[in-house]
Amino acid sequence: MIKRQRPRCAEIKSNGEQCSQYVLTEGGLEKMRAQGFDMRADAERYCSFHARTAEELHEMQSRGGAFSKQRHDERQQEKLQAALEAREAMPREIVARSQQLLRQLLQAKLPGTLETDIKKAAVGVYLATHVYGPPEDRERLLRELVPRDAHGRDDLLAIAEDELRGYIDELPADEQEYAWEMLGAISAQR
Repeated sequence: MIKRQRPRCAEIKSNGEQCSQYVLTEGGLEKMRAQGFDMRADAERYCSFHARTAEELHEMQSRGGAFSKQRHDERQQEKLQAALEAREAMPREIVARSQQLLRQLLQAKLPGTLETDIKKAAVGVYLATHVYGPPEDRERLLRELVPRDAHGRDDLLAIAEDELRGYIDELPADEQEYAWEMLGAISAQR
C-alpha cells in the first residue's frame, strides 16, 4: 500500500531549489496563530518557517532563531498567572476556620498553667508559614509568631514536624493520604 505524503513547502530558495520541508498541518497553523506569529495570507502552502511574514522572519532572526528562552519563560509565567487567577477562591468559612485554628495553636497553653504548649505552638508556626506566603525576612516572621516563652528554642521545626506527623497518623487512612497531599501542595506553591 502506498502511503500518501503531505505536499512540500511551496517556497523556492535563492538557489532555485524547492524547500524540502512539508507544509504545515491545520493544527500547526492554528497553534502558530494562537501563539501570535504573523503569517502569510496563503500560509497553508508553506512550512513553519516560510509561512511567516517577512517581518516575522526578520524579528525571529534578530532574536537568534525560532526559540527564545526569554519569550518562552514569559509565556510560561503568563500561563501560570492565568491559572492562578482562574482558580476558585477558598470559601470564607474555611478561611475563617483555618485562621481560628492557627490562632488556637499559637496561643495554646499547657493545662492548668500559663506556660505555652510548645508542641501545639510549633505546629501553628509551621502551618502558618506554609499557608501564608511569608515575607522575605522569614526569621522575623517566625520570631513574631512564636510565643515569647518559646523564643529560645532551636528545635521548634523538629517538634512541629513530629507533632504534625502524630496528628496526621491519628486520622483515618484515606484522610491521612489527603492531608499529606495538601501539605505537599502547599509546600510546592512556595
